Amino acid sequence: MCCKMKNDIFKSYEKLAKFYDFIFNPASEKSQTRKEIRAIKNLLKELNKELQNSIVVDLGGGTGRLAYPLSQLCKKVILVEPIPQMIDNAKKKLNEQKHGEIEFRQEGFLDISLLSNSVDVVLSFGGPFQYLLTLEDQLTALKNIYSILKPGGFVLIDLKNFFSLIKGYQKPEDMKWETSTENYNRSIVHKNHAFKEIWEHKEQINVENKNSGETELIESTHYLKMFSPSELRFLFQQVGFKHIKIYPGARLKAKEGTRIWITGIKP
Repeated sequence: MCCKMKNDIFKSYEKLAKFYDFIFNPASEKSQTRKEIRAIKNLLKELNKELQNSIVVDLGGGTGRLAYPLSQLCKKVILVEPIPQMIDNAKKKLNEQKHGEIEFRQEGFLDISLLSNSVDVVLSFGGPFQYLLTLEDQLTALKNIYSILKPGGFVLIDLKNFFSLIKGYQKPEDMKWETSTENYNRSIVHKNHAFKEIWEHKEQINVENKNSGETELIESTHYLKMFSPSELRFLFQQVGFKHIKIYPGARLKAKEGTRIWITGIKP
């Protein structure tokens, strides 16, 4: 990933960080998280593994949507997130949510500093792997994951299946929500750069202060790689993962879905 592209992503998420926990419907997110954790447990069970005694890395974990409930089921969760404000928001929840042992690290896919052979499970949800636009960065990220996993360790990367979403996502999306002090209006437009299989994500958030009437406009643009299952399998094979499997998201037995889950084992 070139420096400019990387900086654009960071700038976008630095702008959006303070709104991040409002952007998605909390009730819907909790339901989805429960489904995802149940599916993760089922996948590990098939491999005769369990969460209970595992050290789990939540890579690109944002504000802790997955890390907090997951920490109650395993030995320890290490939330790895490159955006400082996201880490700050995640830490603020320590006194608000039930949790087990959680460690926070401000790092990304390309600069993971955990020790080699030190963790049992690596999870990456929400599609942050798709911000790695070059083959070099994609392979570096997977090599880093491979390195920190113990032999027999399990990785699961969750991505958007843009090829199934493409028609609906080319239509503008609008969303409104409010807090006790502010009104928000979020508008999203997507553009598919088919030749390079890159997805352009543009959004605006208008924030209105209910008391003063003052408004603030937050704008961001970032780009994501559209991976096909065969491309993902190739990347995992190049790094050395075995027992590679691909699923349509948390509905493990469905024929197709709006997500792609790819899993692998470090031999």
